[in-house]
Amino acid sequence: MTDGRFNVLSTIDRQLRRGTLPPSGSLQHPGGFASRQAAPVDLVAQITRELEALAVTVHHEADDRAATARVLALFDERGASRVLAWDPEWLNCPGLSNAIDAHGIGREPCWLPAGASERRARLAAIDDVRVGLTGALAGLADTGSLALVSGPGRGRIASLLPPVHVAVLRADQIVPSFGAFLAAHPHVADEGSNLVLITGPSRTADIEMTLTRGVHGPGHVHVVIIG
Repeated sequence: MTDGRFNVLSTIDRQLRRGTLPPSGSLQHPGGFASRQAAPVDLVAQITRELEALAVTVHHEADDRAATARVLALFDERGASRVLAWDPEWLNCPGLSNAIDAHGIGREPCWLPAGASERRARLAAIDDVRVGLTGALAGLADTGSLALVSGPGRGRIASLLPPVHVAVLRADQIVPSFGAFLAAHPHVADEGSNLVLITGPSRTADIEMTLTRGVHGPGHVHVVIIG
């Protein structure tokens, strides 16, 4: 490290240790997010509006059985024989993985080898998988975003590589905003290797402002809300 870089970083570190965070920067927010939250039914309605405005297809299901049937129907519509899926404990729907197996659809785990040649071989083997299935840690009602935390059993490629992403979200996981999400999950940075907010299908625009979906991620997103 150069002397200049060291001096700059040392100064920043010293000032951070000397200063104090304002109330809005602390985990104990004085405004009390809970007092400003809407009723759960309002959050479901709000996130539905935002998701649909983003061209996301939303499915409301009353319970786990109905949600499982919906997910299987989505797979059948896409003619999926394999899905790139998170492990069962992260899908927010008990019994879903067993139902997928019984339906004759193969569940591909979301892992990639560390070696370059092995990684290329693994990516080639799952290149034709058309659907990715994940859960979500939370849904943000004000933006229609899904908060996904990756880690063992919940790889990032499930929501990134296949052209269709199906996410399962429970109604009680919906929060009003990103601030409320951080207040509810103050240690989210320690819960996995990566936190990503997914806001609708992948969108890419060129210099002429021509919008194309699905270039750098799924072009179709389905959210199954349970409850």
